[in-house]
Amino acid sequence: MNAVGYICSFEENSYARETELEIQRVHIIEYCSKNNIKLEKIFEEPKDARHDFKPELLSLLKYISKKQTDEVIVFKDEKLADNRIVKEWIKNELKKANSKLTPIINDSDNVIDILVEEHQNSKASKANYIKNKIEVIPSLPEVVNKVMELVQDPKSSANQMAQIISYDPGLASRVLKMVNSAYYGFEKQISSIQHALAILGYSTIRGLLLSASIYRIFTPKNSDEKVFDYNKFWRHSLITAISGQVISKKLFNLKDEEIFSMGLLHDLGKIILEQYDHDNYMKAYNATQNQFDPKEVLENEEKFCAITHPEVAYVLAEHWNLPSSISQVLLKHHYPLIDSPPDTHSLIINLANSFSNIITEEKDFDVHLFDVETLLYLKLDDEDLLELLEEIHLEIDKIGNLDSFFK
Repeated sequence: MNAVGYICSFEENSYARETELEIQRVHIIEYCSKNNIKLEKIFEEPKDARHDFKPELLSLLKYISKKQTDEVIVFKDEKLADNRIVKEWIKNELKKANSKLTPIINDSDNVIDILVEEHQNSKASKANYIKNKIEVIPSLPEVVNKVMELVQDPKSSANQMAQIISYDPGLASRVLKMVNSAYYGFEKQISSIQHALAILGYSTIRGLLLSASIYRIFTPKNSDEKVFDYNKFWRHSLITAISGQVISKKLFNLKDEEIFSMGLLHDLGKIILEQYDHDNYMKAYNATQNQFDPKEVLENEEKFCAITHPEVAYVLAEHWNLPSSISQVLLKHHYPLIDSPPDTHSLIINLANSFSNIITEEKDFDVHLFDVETLLYLKLDDEDLLELLEEIHLEIDKIGNLDSFFK
């Protein structure tokens, strides 16, 4: 027996829409699995669909008229149409094609209670899953924790911070190497952590220290680039950080010291999943045909890992007591408009991530590689994006060899 599914949502909020669609999709897949039904495809209405205009529903009817399909499965038959007459017409069309309509939830069922119960069960299960994962992940070096405490303390001094950083010579030398790169404009001029603090500020040094620590914790000495390319991952992260600083300055007239850290860490959840849930994450990664489509990426992570990389990064950031501004960006950078008004940092990193994809993958400029909602909100056109891209390239050129930045 074979079947096709049909899902739609008219929620205006992007997150609410994706959540509703995901609930419908999961129910249809589970129903087919339990009943040994071959699910050929799921027709999903696009964002611009309306109650009176459902292009994918018409595509579905055309599909079953040409190809024998035993069942058309929906979450609830009201998803087909609100109007009774239209609904009857659709059912007649299905009958002509010898297809049976199967709603998973009956009209008599209390859908709200069902969804609330499922959400609670899912949430509890995921919370336990995350907790178990986090417990085996190394803690941040004590030096980093103390530095983060000092940054929040208005009474702290540069001498105190420099002394603490010097307790870890490896980290201290790595931070000095980054500070002395051409990117910061002080090539081979800064000889001490105290000097670096005086010139670049507490938050910037904290960000570099944090990034250097995480690089040291999560980059294996011998990695198989065919499975997960760590050099490429950190290169993408660094370009996102650089892009974020350009966007912050050009679009928002901000010199935000935390943007660089946010860009460097925005995909932290990916390397956590790769190292601590490797087999499932590789299934998710290989199942994703378009790595630049966040919807597809997150759907496959949810499907195979039971959690997405933004979620696991957020929980780890909270576990590490990172600033809430950073943890929020880790969670929301793929869907920055989930809040109203949106978080500025998440908007910046969302845009920076798209620029980094273009540069890292050496792709030709294409406006479709950007999140359309972000572009509309920021009122950016092709000319604006190309101007930003040129500025980002100029900043990247200052570093030279990106792969050596952390090493």
